[in-house]
Amino acid sequence: MDNLRIYVHVPFCSQRCAYCDFVTYDDKSYLIDSYFKAAEREVALYLPDLKKGALKSIFFGGGTPTFPDASYLAGLVRKFNPKAGAEISLEANPGTVNREKLQLYREAGFNRISFGVQSFDNDVLTVMGRIHDKTTAIRNIREAFAAGFQNVSIDLIFGYPLQTKEKFRNSIQTAIELGVKHLSCYSLKVSEGTPLEDMIRNRLLPEPDDELDREMYWMAVEVLKKAGFDHYEISNFAYPGYECNHNIGYWKLDDYIGIGAGAHSYFKNERYSNTENIAEYIKRLGQYEFPVAESTVIDEKESMKEFVILGLRMIEGVSLVDFRERYGVELKVVFGNQILSSISDGLLSNNGKYIKLSPKGLDFANQVMRKFM
Repeated sequence: MDNLRIYVHVPFCSQRCAYCDFVTYDDKSYLIDSYFKAAEREVALYLPDLKKGALKSIFFGGGTPTFPDASYLAGLVRKFNPKAGAEISLEANPGTVNREKLQLYREAGFNRISFGVQSFDNDVLTVMGRIHDKTTAIRNIREAFAAGFQNVSIDLIFGYPLQTKEKFRNSIQTAIELGVKHLSCYSLKVSEGTPLEDMIRNRLLPEPDDELDREMYWMAVEVLKKAGFDHYEISNFAYPGYECNHNIGYWKLDDYIGIGAGAHSYFKNERYSNTENIAEYIKRLGQYEFPVAESTVIDEKESMKEFVILGLRMIEGVSLVDFRERYGVELKVVFGNQILSSISDGLLSNNGKYIKLSPKGLDFANQVMRKFM
């Protein structure tokens, strides 16, 4: 298995953001030490599968992976045996790192860092419930470069209540001027049960504007293209050679193992997730049990669907050759009706090598993907 990947979930934060619906806690820091000991045990359970040189990428996400002491992540990343030159990514929140901490991550083997900036506008950051301001974000990004990170990425959110098109443009421009190599620009998702949903329901904030959302998206595509970024996935842009290899693995349906509370895996034709309860996670691993809460066996038909749905996220689209080599059948034989109807609606195109979303299809991606479910 040459394309195995690892995701490590760190479910701790200093403060939950207004829009967050991830598996993360801002009141469980007393469990950090026990949690990382449990994570090391989970890694040990997978050791027969983690052959030396098999790992293509490792990604530490959260939560806020940079909230605990850097020694915890450094200790855990050394438990793996990645391929030479493997991408080892770390999500970071501005305000939780400094030059010294960033140097420790770099020395531990991390070679890619992704900052959850979300905006460089202080008013927008306040409404989002972020712990940092513009000055802190800029300082931390510069410190990452100074610490030896060449591959620096940031996340931005657009379509947030009270956010204007000009404020979003200014955030993109700031990122370009800072020299980041990769940007993820995510359309706001108002998730059920979040403080943001509550504020919108009680009319403390306005409903997101769908038309403005699309204007912001295409503005980002245009500005970043002019700056030399490749638009390689619906929400992701990178200078050539700086695409997120780990996420590409997800979109190409590579196997991956999730370590940590709430982490998801796709491994050996099974999709499964760990318990989200940190205490239960620690307890079960204390007994050297896999902490799986739910699992589903993925048969070939379901695998084909996922291969197409995930692959359509890539701007290049789904390779007809890759599909045939993986499943031994032509893509059009399995999904001919869905492809033809989407092409007829102007949502897909077929250049003989790939089927991919058209510009119109990028605005209606979920509608297209539902046809293949």
